[in-house]
Amino acid sequence: MNRKTAAARSPFIKLILSVFILLLLIYIPLKIYIASTDDPAGVPDGSIVRIYLTNELHGYREPCT
Repeated sequence: MNRKTAAARSPFIKLILSVFILLLLIYIPLKIYIASTDDPAGVPDGSIVRIYLTNELHGYREPCT
């Protein structure tokens, strides 16, 4: 009986997997560090947040009056 050999995998799969694992190993301790050094007091009362939404306004001109 002859066994079929496994199809050759792309060499980029190992590279991508290695980079993903490396980034994960950096992200997890960094996330823990940021969570442990966060200010427990939170946002002070009276803080104001203003959010402006735009929709692709490049080239926008005011109308002539």
